[in-house]
Amino acid sequence: MTKSKLKPRKLAFITTPLVLLSLAFLSFNNVEATTEGQDKSTEPQEQKLVEVIKVDHESVTIWNSFSGRLSAVESSIIKPQVSGRITGIHFEDGQMVNEGDLILEIDTRPYKASVEEAQATLASAKSEDALATRELERAEKLLQEEAIAQRVYDERLNTAKQAKNKVLAAQANLTHAEINLDYAMVKAPISGKISRPELTKGNLVQAGPNAPVLTTIVSNHKVYAEFEVDENTYLNHVHAKATNKEAIQSIPVKLTVGSGDIEYLGYIHSFDNQINTATGTIRARAIIDNTDGLLLPGMYANIQMANPDEMKTLIVPQSAIGTDQDRKFVYIVDDQNIVQYKQVKLGEKTEKGISIVSGLMGGERIIVKDIRKFKSGEKIQNPTPIK
Repeated sequence: MTKSKLKPRKLAFITTPLVLLSLAFLSFNNVEATTEGQDKSTEPQEQKLVEVIKVDHESVTIWNSFSGRLSAVESSIIKPQVSGRITGIHFEDGQMVNEGDLILEIDTRPYKASVEEAQATLASAKSEDALATRELERAEKLLQEEAIAQRVYDERLNTAKQAKNKVLAAQANLTHAEINLDYAMVKAPISGKISRPELTKGNLVQAGPNAPVLTTIVSNHKVYAEFEVDENTYLNHVHAKATNKEAIQSIPVKLTVGSGDIEYLGYIHSFDNQINTATGTIRARAIIDNTDGLLLPGMYANIQMANPDEMKTLIVPQSAIGTDQDRKFVYIVDDQNIVQYKQVKLGEKTEKGISIVSGLMGGERIIVKDIRKFKSGEKIQNPTPIK
């Protein structure tokens, strides 16, 4: 009986410290978790970097945008001017050639023979002319001495005239033969980039209206940009300044193709003499410097033509403009640093940004970077002005 009573007390004595130890461990964990939560809640939240600019009126050049096609300033379709067999091709596909370079050769042998024959004929005619001239001089002396009849003198005079005409005819035949020989050696009529040969060596070609195309050459140091200018733009911005050729050619133009990575500069060359009644546009032509040779006739181009006069207008950077369905807007930061949504109407692109037609008065601060991160009514801290 005594032993059975002592065992429960010993067990209770051992269990009590374990319970106390567990409670202490749980209490420590709760305190640590609470401390960590308090530390996290007291961490400062990261502030947004807000870049703003003050909108002011500026004098800028307004650029009007158009689309168009490029064409060659000079181009030449090469056809044979004499008949014969092609005996030589002296260029590679796409090669740059200079005016006067030999590019193709048609069998020159018959044309060289014609030149030699014409030279011999001319020499013979000159000999006959010299003889007839001497005979005429003797006849003149004899006529003065009344040693010959007038009829004999007239015959000598007529023979001398015929001899001189033969010389002229022989000279013309020689010139014609030399021209044909020159035509047989086909030369580049302009400088530029040459196409591939349409006919190969050994082909027989025939001159005339149905002569085949041998190749083509297009100049490439400059290109034309052909585009259509709407009537309003022409009347409001161009017509007053387009009073003479010098004024027209002072209107600057810039152009891009493809991805638009490279910009090419030029100027207006001319405007057409009438408005197209079907489209309400006038055809314009600009000359563009093809500085790297990349521009080719037939390319599609994005073209910008400057207004001749500068305009004073509100300008905002492209990055400050947002799109809300079919509307454009900017975010204004007011005096209390509250973000305000402001719908705007855009004008033309300029070198400094986009002009604002309506919606802003000037003097407003607008957000210019990462505008999607903001919303109307939001309060911001320490907006950073930039220039």
